[in-house]
Amino acid sequence: MTRWDDTLGVVGTAGSPAPGRLPDPVRGALGQPGAAALVLCDVDRSAGGPGRTTGPNCQLVPTNALLYTIEATAGSDNDGCAPTSVAAVERLELDRHEYGNAALAYRRIEASGDPAVRPWARHRLGRTLAKDGKTLEARQMYQ
Repeated sequence: MTRWDDTLGVVGTAGSPAPGRLPDPVRGALGQPGAAALVLCDVDRSAGGPGRTTGPNCQLVPTNALLYTIEATAGSDNDGCAPTSVAAVERLELDRHEYGNAALAYRRIEASGDPAVRPWARHRLGRTLAKDGKTLEARQMYQ
């Protein structure tokens, strides 16, 4: 992991994400279909911690690598953070490790049909299923 951290530190300062300018390990991973995606965004670390992305100026390599993106909805009060309904279920998953209960709750949220919340729930459902050892079912969440 140290090698990747060092390599990605170079990518973050390299300017353009043009494939020819990327370090060999990153270029190799991006060259394998489905193996990797590189998202470069401006990050505000002024408040400490890991930082938050700022503005819509993210770049993606390869450009079609993501199935969907999650964006703050107009008029939301969460500033791009997970919707309240999803954040509440994350406590089951992340704090209590109650993967079965969390999966059920994420499925209910996903079935609600709210297009602003569905990608959040689907992503976390896949993550929860993977943690619960349901690898094939988890992969289906990302297809």
